[in-house]
Amino acid sequence: MTALLQITHLNVRFAGADRNVVAVDDVSLRINAGDLLAGVGESGSGKSQLFLSCLGLQAPSAVVTGSVRFKERELLGLDERAMNRIRGDEICFIPQDSLSALTPHVSIGTQLAEIVIVHRRCSRTEAFARAEQALQRVHIPEPARRLRQYPHELSGGMRQRVLIAMALLTEPALVIADEPTTALDVTVQAQVLDLLVELREQVGLTLVLVTHDMGVVAEIADRVAVMQAGRIVEEGLGAQVLHSPQHPYTQHLLAAVPQWQVDRSQAATQ
Repeated sequence: MTALLQITHLNVRFAGADRNVVAVDDVSLRINAGDLLAGVGESGSGKSQLFLSCLGLQAPSAVVTGSVRFKERELLGLDERAMNRIRGDEICFIPQDSLSALTPHVSIGTQLAEIVIVHRRCSRTEAFARAEQALQRVHIPEPARRLRQYPHELSGGMRQRVLIAMALLTEPALVIADEPTTALDVTVQAQVLDLLVELREQVGLTLVLVTHDMGVVAEIADRVAVMQAGRIVEEGLGAQVLHSPQHPYTQHLLAAVPQWQVDRSQAATQ
């Protein structure tokens, strides 16, 4: 089977005054169509930089080497115009801070419709119709009214749903969600995770979930890649890594997971 996304010997370094800072260190990772992969690690482990660099979204000071192939096409080295055709169309990125990710002075409907107009070249009327359908898909109540509202008028959980709706507008092959539940309370976190799983089943998403929370992994991940200091230190099936962790760092992360979450995931796999 050909990988949907194949990362090979990827390195991301930042030049410092005294030395280079290595954010991603010789990482190779394969993502197949239909995967739900969790990239796990503490803050600073390199998990976000890994996937940002795949999309050409790294900081200007970063030096990226290696290979990132999407549908067998090399992404590293593509010019901005070519990358823009892929980003938001075939690969979508869901950032963790919904308030800063949305333009504050532009209505939700306009922000959604612009994506459809740019990537699907349809009329404004059709774009707004698709925007409303996207809000319905992520279970936002009164979607027609929400289109007229602005980001600050929505709750954090609802804004996160808007970002998910944005990511699905173009029916991408791959969605990368960077800590999508970080700023939400526990109840809303569960709702957002359930929504991602539901949408994955409905539309056949390939989903990468970047998280520091092994509890999230216990809930939904099929496969897990554990990162520490820029390297993948353990990789495998979610249940395998959860119940028989081999690396001390993975064991450390699991020790912080409440026992009820571990028990729940065990029950789900039986």
